[in-house]
Amino acid sequence: VPKMEEGPQLVKALNVLMLKLLEHCPRTNSFRALLGLLADAPEAVADEPAALVKFHDLVVKCLIKLTKSLGQNLDAVDLPTLLGDVHAFFHSLGVDEIRRRGQCDDKPLRMVKTILHV
Repeated sequence: VPKMEEGPQLVKALNVLMLKLLEHCPRTNSFRALLGLLADAPEAVADEPAALVKFHDLVVKCLIKLTKSLGQNLDAVDLPTLLGDVHAFFHSLGVDEIRRRGQCDDKPLRMVKTILHV
């Protein structure tokens, strides 16, 4: 893949766009989409361990942004839906995988636990 001169500017523009989306989209929908991406990553990254780690890191960063303001915007979130999505995330992993991930520094698992503690 050839390196583009505009690469850094493009990445910066995409980051700004993502921040604006998170800021203005309905919170419940944002949480649902991001939790869904943690549970089931796109095939393009799921097959490559290094790409999957980077992808999960980006999704976790977005969830951190949303979770930081969750206390002030709790009324903007449909809690039963959010809790159902958290349950679906844990269910998709299974008990053995949760235990295995709990033994190491698994950012997605820690992030979802943090959502529950807020």
